[in-house]
Amino acid sequence: MDSLNDWIINVLVALAALVGGIARLINELLTGDRKYTILTAAGHIFVSGWSGFVAAQIISVFDPSLAFAVAGVSGWMGSKSLELLQGYLTKRFGP
Repeated sequence: MDSLNDWIINVLVALAALVGGIARLINELLTGDRKYTILTAAGHIFVSGWSGFVAAQIISVFDPSLAFAVAGVSGWMGSKSLELLQGYLTKRFGP
């Protein structure tokens, strides 16, 4: 039963990350002059979802109650969140 619950939570975390990425995409479309193609938008959403999911998995080791919030924020940040994480891990553990 726990594995089903873990799976559901992981899906919900991924959805939170995707929502963050979609919100960022919509914001950029409405406020900027940048044009998106379907392929570019799909890539943006995929990277946002992956970034949010990875960040949520990492933070859940330390504080599981923050997983959804971190997923959404990292989804909004997209690849920038992974770059920040990479910088932190490189400083902490070396190249």
